[in-house]
Amino acid sequence: MSYQGSNPGLRSLGRWGRSKEVAKTSWGVLKQDPELLWLTVLGVVFAIVGLLIGGLIALVGGMAASGPDEWWTPNGGVLFIAGFVGILLAGISNVFFHGALVHGALARLSGGDPTVRSAIAGARGRFRFLVGWAIVSVIFAMIMQAIRDRGGFIAALFTWIAEAAWEVISFLVLPVIIVERKGPFASLKKSMQLLKDTWGENLIGQFGIGIVAFVALLPGIAVGGLIVWAGASASIAPLIWLGIVVGGLWIFGVSLFFSALKSVYQAVLYRYATEHEVAKGFETLGIEEAFVSKPKRGRRHRRGSTWGESWN
Repeated sequence: MSYQGSNPGLRSLGRWGRSKEVAKTSWGVLKQDPELLWLTVLGVVFAIVGLLIGGLIALVGGMAASGPDEWWTPNGGVLFIAGFVGILLAGISNVFFHGALVHGALARLSGGDPTVRSAIAGARGRFRFLVGWAIVSVIFAMIMQAIRDRGGFIAALFTWIAEAAWEVISFLVLPVIIVERKGPFASLKKSMQLLKDTWGENLIGQFGIGIVAFVALLPGIAVGGLIVWAGASASIAPLIWLGIVVGGLWIFGVSLFFSALKSVYQAVLYRYATEHEVAKGFETLGIEEAFVSKPKRGRRHRRGSTWGESWN
């Protein structure tokens, strides 16, 4: 059977149609355990705590460096350390809880019944690997920002290309860490190999969740903008704030939801990329149709294997 799927109608879908299939497939898995959405909320909460810790370091460090009477005076060294610590803690929180969500999705695909507690426990068992990946990701982001700060069109273009390439090659790092317990660089290498073997140049066209998320953001932005416009026209400050709150909450909620879908999608893709199989019970979700893979000689498409039963 072709890895491209058996439904000729879905095979001929355009990018928007395939993007919807990708989002629908991910939601088809996540809706089995919707409580796992709380993991994204916890990730945001702990990321905020991490940034607050960085701010506290800046405050205490500023007092120690400049004295209690001039604690607000910026100190380059202190601000750099505080900023790095805050961003690193936020990055660890983000990676850890998304890793937990990947663990939960993989457990569901393997026939398990994951909970928030079991997903967090699974990520905790890979904590040092997840922290290592968070450190690598934060350092990469800081390097890109430093290059971007140099200004100029060339710097902006270079960072845009580099960040897009990084997103592609690192897309399967979290499921590799969760399943195979590899370090950050070994996981990155494995992610690159999986994408090369199964998707190649077709991978970029599969980032449909971002497209669907963008479309989903538009109604909330439009409604919030209209409320702000009405408030500004009538000079009613509370109405302006209402529009800002409505738009902000919509953006926040949609971003969290599609961030969770992305983590689930990583789990689904990793399973498909490593086993070339559709998990038992998910045959009708259109998983094969959501993917475009390069068939490899000698490999057969299998359904209903017992993959993943031992890694939990």
